[in-house]
Amino acid sequence: LSRPIPTSLGALAYLLYLDLSSNFLSGPVPLALGSLRNLKTLILANNSLSRSVPSQLGDLSWLTVLDLSFNSLTGSLPDSLRNLRSLQNLSLGSNSISGALTDRLLAGLTPLQSVVLSHNNFSGALPDSLWYLSELRVIDVSGNKCCWSPVQLIWTLATHSPLISFKS
Repeated sequence: LSRPIPTSLGALAYLLYLDLSSNFLSGPVPLALGSLRNLKTLILANNSLSRSVPSQLGDLSWLTVLDLSFNSLTGSLPDSLRNLRSLQNLSLGSNSISGALTDRLLAGLTPLQSVVLSHNNFSGALPDSLWYLSELRVIDVSGNKCCWSPVQLIWTLATHSPLISFKS
């Protein structure tokens, strides 16, 4: 038995934390969730959510955690996600999200500490802006259709990022 996420949740103007993970939810992520302007954590992982990530999620300027992993999301990431200037943890792994990751999307997300995009259909090279996110501690881009190799990834991190040091 599965059911959609109720759009009425968008009326909870003062909601700070929403975790609906592992609830057998289906259908699209409701556009109404973009109305939750005070939301800091949105976890919709491990459901059967479909369609694309709605651009309205970019309106959640206080969001620090966005976890949409283990669903059936498709399409490319909306450019509006670049407005999530407080985002620290982005987890979109195990979906069918496609397209390229762009500098335009990632450049302003300076608080990012963890980016999990594994097991999707992303393509192209990793954007240069990723290497300048000074708080970044975790990058998981495994299982995609990207043109980077593990050797390129390690070399880029070691030579361009403040995150990894080989000094003793």
